Amino acid sequence: MSKIGFENRVAVVTGAGEGIGRDYALDLARRGAGVVVNDIGRDAEGKSTAEKVAEEIISAGGRASASLDSVATMAGGRKIMETAMDHFGRVDILINNAGILRDRTFMKMTEQEWDEVIAVHLKGAFCVTQPAVRIMKDNQYGRIVFTASSSGLYGAFGQANYGAAKMGVIGLMNSLKLETAKYNIKVNAVAPNAATAMTRGVFPEEVIRRIKPGFNTPLVTFLCSEENTDSGMIFTMSAGWFARSAVVSGKGVCIGDTQREIPAEEVRDEFDRIKSLTSALPFDSAGGHLQLGPAPDRGDRGIPPQPAAGKGSEGDHLIAFFHEAAHGRMARHVADEGDVFLFNVLVHLEFQRAGPAGAVQDAQGLCLFIKAMEKMVRRGHLRDQRDGLPLDDNEPFPAPLVKVDAVEKDVDKAHRVAPECKNDGFFHFILPG
Repeated sequence: MSKIGFENRVAVVTGAGEGIGRDYALDLARRGAGVVVNDIGRDAEGKSTAEKVAEEIISAGGRASASLDSVATMAGGRKIMETAMDHFGRVDILINNAGILRDRTFMKMTEQEWDEVIAVHLKGAFCVTQPAVRIMKDNQYGRIVFTASSSGLYGAFGQANYGAAKMGVIGLMNSLKLETAKYNIKVNAVAPNAATAMTRGVFPEEVIRRIKPGFNTPLVTFLCSEENTDSGMIFTMSAGWFARSAVVSGKGVCIGDTQREIPAEEVRDEFDRIKSLTSALPFDSAGGHLQLGPAPDRGDRGIPPQPAAGKGSEGDHLIAFFHEAAHGRMARHVADEGDVFLFNVLVHLEFQRAGPAGAVQDAQGLCLFIKAMEKMVRRGHLRDQRDGLPLDDNEPFPAPLVKVDAVEKDVDKAHRVAPECKNDGFFHFILPG
């Protein structure tokens, strides 16, 4: 078994003075990373817990520096990164682990108890991550791990403040994974479970013996490594059990024709199907779930006739889908600037389609999509606007526009699967008339 190493890498671990964060820091240091140990805590004798862990690392022959700055302010976040740059000259890894609890039932919770938890968990994640990403962007490399919680994912009695903060962290991660993808920065979240000072009094003794902090470390170490190429995922773990968790959407039900009103009674009558999670799927970005369908009746939608297709030709089942997306229900989701709407095609295309085509997936599905769009251009249903692409991020979009954004590495994968499928990674089409 080859060893995961972190030679010449620098990690910042917040909340690393004890518990789970301490274990993260020690393991990264043992594997060669320089570690900034951040914590504002002090032990019973008044000594900084961050300094104690840093000294422990140095005594074992590792590289470490202590940071006693608070994550809850922008100034604190900047100082934490300055500590890393002053001592090690770079930042490659950030583990947002700092946290506090102020448990109380919702009706008895005070504003201060709410604000303190939000400040450390959610605002703290922002304050530390923003200056870290600036450094990682310059280096074209980074690994970030946020700390979520099953309290946010599923709920926990007496933890409305904590659960809300942790789901906010998931939202932060989901946006950041998209904004940092082109810089080789991988962003993930973990929902650990362990007996620590923060959770003292929460778990019974027999459970405490099984949920040691160190059991959370292996997954986080891997997520911080160069070997990890996944981003935007949530992992739950406890006592040696590891699993991916996800926000998913069911297949859903289409009601109406996008023109007539929909009475609540129709929703009531379809509610069992609406709430069903059969064939539920995760999505990589906002809007992806809106591709789900299809509606049972398209005859009265006011959508232009679907492009004629040759019998059984490859990609024709997608032509119909994207034609409807461009002219039909997706066209309602327009940007504020005008009749621009972005249709973000998931490269994995893990949405369900009705009919014989079934589910279209992975690189082959990407190729089919490309071919379908090119056929629509050739048949005059779309005008090809690819000249000079990709567009600069600041260039205004013409309207109405369908933008299809295929991530470069997945396009390369598509080329390997089907060499005849070639594209620039970006497709821009304008609907005629």
